[in-house]
Amino acid sequence: MEGDKFCTRCGAELPDGSAFCPECGSPVGGGFNHEAGAGYGYSDGYYRQASRPALSFAPLILVYGILAAVFGLLIGISVAGLTEASYNELIQTMTDATGVDYSTLMPAWSSGLVLMLCATFFAMAASGILAILCYIQCRKAENWKLTVILCGASTAACLVVTVFSPVEGLVMVIVGALMTYLIYNRKDAFLE
Repeated sequence: MEGDKFCTRCGAELPDGSAFCPECGSPVGGGFNHEAGAGYGYSDGYYRQASRPALSFAPLILVYGILAAVFGLLIGISVAGLTEASYNELIQTMTDATGVDYSTLMPAWSSGLVLMLCATFFAMAASGILAILCYIQCRKAENWKLTVILCGASTAACLVVTVFSPVEGLVMVIVGALMTYLIYNRKDAFLE
């Protein structure tokens, strides 16, 4: 627009007749001028994306996702071949290393224990994979609903972890619920 002197997004002074802010790239006047944008090789989606506020907490989701996926898969695979003797040896090693009697803290050996342990750690891996997908959606900032669903599903997968590791699982659920809430409240950062 001809009358605009300052960018409504970043406040930079606009040269006369400019279609886009020279500092932040936002369209002048709040609308997208397809003819002017096409001359620069930019699309409407590019400018809508560039003008959206970033989700500063998104890297935390990625870090959690990578750690949970790797840790969950590695531990899940290692416990798949667990026997009663190796389980009891693990409990004794943990007791010797910490001085805490883990035989009172860990469940007794049973035929369903290995299944429960595998489910716990594979749920952690699933939570991590869903968190990585959530991070990708945060970076793309295109589909708010899908991003909220992915973060919520990652959090829900942590509920399985609480069966075997109540404290760690509860912490994961609380942090996941917080991240889901933060994304839910940042619809302004997404194109849809």
